[in-house]
Amino acid sequence: MKKIVVCLTAICIMASSSVLYARDNPATKLGRGAANIVTCGFEIPKGFMDQYEKSGIFAGLSAGVCVGIFKAIRRALVGVYEVGTFFVPIPEYYESLLKDPEYFLTGA
Repeated sequence: MKKIVVCLTAICIMASSSVLYARDNPATKLGRGAANIVTCGFEIPKGFMDQYEKSGIFAGLSAGVCVGIFKAIRRALVGVYEVGTFFVPIPEYYESLLKDPEYFLTGA
């Protein structure tokens, strides 16, 4: 009886503390790429607003729009790359090329 209690306790501890790590898969890469293609245009007004809040209207209209255009082009190109190569595990384990943020309006 003591062995059964010990075994059940050990199983409960192992089952409750195990954390599963789900790596990205081809479907995640395809969805992320499609989302980046669809949302790339929103980077331009976001760039404007970020610079406007930091430095004012003139910085928003000049530097903010330029930064937004650069980020929009980058997001669109990464999206096209990820949709075109969703079945290839490059980068390793289908990780995103965009780290900050991986999707538009998540994180930074």
